Amino acid sequence: MAKRGIVGVFTDPQFQITIRAALKELALKEIPASSIMARSGEHALVQDAAKRWGIVPVIGADGYTIDLEYYLPSPGEAFFPDGPGSRDPERVTIWDGQTEAWAEEKKDRSWRIVFIKAILMDPAGMQVNDEGKRNAPEK
Repeated sequence: MAKRGIVGVFTDPQFQITIRAALKELALKEIPASSIMARSGEHALVQDAAKRWGIVPVIGADGYTIDLEYYLPSPGEAFFPDGPGSRDPERVTIWDGQTEAWAEEKKDRSWRIVFIKAILMDPAGMQVNDEGKRNAPEK
């Protein structure tokens, strides 16, 4: 059975250090990225030539945390658990502005690593929480 799961949750500075180290170590020139906006409690899907994923974010009552349920199917798998050949979704709770890293060992022994950053936004697409207040909400 392939190894898979959450490998870390990073603040923005930690994520930047991780990406710079990965780019240097792996000699990557770029990291492909997709972006999607989703309403709390609603499914959102991304599918392009290279990537397929789905996410259901739920904003916490504190206004700073996001419960993420996400689906990262391999080619040929269904997006959601009730579809044929699909697997259970991954789940994590992160703070506004944090990035979650998930990894899976593929059949050819290489690794697929996915980074998911969550930022709370209002209906106009503006960030809800100030950058300085993220990861350290007032009590």
